Amino acid sequence: GRVHIDTNSSFIYEDNGLDGLSEISRICRMPLQLASRSTIGKCLSSLYFYNAQKKDVLVPFKPKTSEIFKTFFDLLKVDKGGFVFESKPGVYDNIVELDFVSLYPNIMLKKNVSSETINCDCCKAESDNKVPELEHLYHVCKKKIGIVPLSLKTILDRRLEYKKRKINKYYSSNKDSELKNCYDNRQTALKWILVTSFGYLGFSNSKFGRIDAHIAVCAFARDILLKTSRIAENHGFEIIHGIVDSIWIKRSVNLDEDNSLTKISYENLKKDIEEQIGFTISFEGVYKWIVFDSSKVNPDLPALNRYFGVFEDGTIKARGIETRRHDTPQLFVKFQDELLQTMSAFNSVDEISRSLPILEEISKKYTNLILSKKVPYRDLMFTKRISKNSDEYTDRKTVENCVIKILLNNGKSLYAGEEIKYIITDFYNKDYLERAIPIELIKEYNVNINYDAKRYCELLSDIYNSITHHFYK
Repeated sequence: GRVHIDTNSSFIYEDNGLDGLSEISRICRMPLQLASRSTIGKCLSSLYFYNAQKKDVLVPFKPKTSEIFKTFFDLLKVDKGGFVFESKPGVYDNIVELDFVSLYPNIMLKKNVSSETINCDCCKAESDNKVPELEHLYHVCKKKIGIVPLSLKTILDRRLEYKKRKINKYYSSNKDSELKNCYDNRQTALKWILVTSFGYLGFSNSKFGRIDAHIAVCAFARDILLKTSRIAENHGFEIIHGIVDSIWIKRSVNLDEDNSLTKISYENLKKDIEEQIGFTISFEGVYKWIVFDSSKVNPDLPALNRYFGVFEDGTIKARGIETRRHDTPQLFVKFQDELLQTMSAFNSVDEISRSLPILEEISKKYTNLILSKKVPYRDLMFTKRISKNSDEYTDRKTVENCVIKILLNNGKSLYAGEEIKYIITDFYNKDYLERAIPIELIKEYNVNINYDAKRYCELLSDIYNSITHHFYK
């Protein structure tokens, strides 16, 4: 026989190749061809059904378990999500990052959280199975393992084994690089299942989903992060930032101790957290410097999901900035990457502040490139995903609406979820239909592009400021 895989529509194949796809197919008990065309949620459901059948549990045609009644004050308690320590926007030296390993899936596994284990009839009288903060609302079954934790155990164990094999010295030679890459693809594919599992737990149409189970996991996670912060403070660390399953800390007092003693203090903290909390936490590393960005609406407030910094080994970690977004033109991605690579060579905030003229020269180089009109049009292309059908958009005079309207006028209808790609041609034109041109028209009619250099220079300046403005203070 043969298997047909649509490489354009298979998320797992595109991200992790045949190794990842075959792993998902095997774990979730799905034919390879069907797995390639299925969402992660559908693959996860298949694994749930397999374990339900093994345990002689009937799979409901439609989930019938309703959310338990809550008072107004109960709703205020339960509807919180993950815990966040708000950072003070700015730049910091010598920050340590600690990250819980697959926290939410491990909570579901170790706390036995599943739709059928929340508020079971058999364990009502128990006192040590209550959900933190919500003891009067929820308890968890202690006598039977739920379908969700049973399924996740297989994935967590296999992923851990692949990660161990990946870093095993035996497989670290050039000769075995393909095998190492195979393990990486397999563990990454399994990671997508784990990422989906938490959201699917609260999905109303999931056969083993229940909003009360979802709320319980969030409550356990908040309790874990709060306890972790107290342990860190008892070890002499200050909490700089924390979000859901990660925490950034710094020594409360600058102690003159050598690197070996500092490393021991981090290891002792990690060991203490794991012993008291019961969940594995990884030491991600020490940042030479890190920036926690501010809100674009109010500079005094932090942007919780936007930060970037450099570890002591030179590795750059960035979240939420332009270079991480799929809709940013390649010219701006290259520009921001070059800025970050240059900044990664500096060991402190003061060094970067003194070296701002170097970064300004990079900005001038890209500005001159734009003004020279020598930038390939593909490097200037914006990509946006539309949320409605093209004929459902109102006549708001935005660049995106301009592109959608032009495509409609040329007989090209778009549907929700499709992408539009365009180049800005005259951003400040009073006729909004002249402000941009879709890529399709450039290809089809071989139009000569005259992009709006002024607007692209303004956007370049904004991207420069988003990276550097904290260093000018």
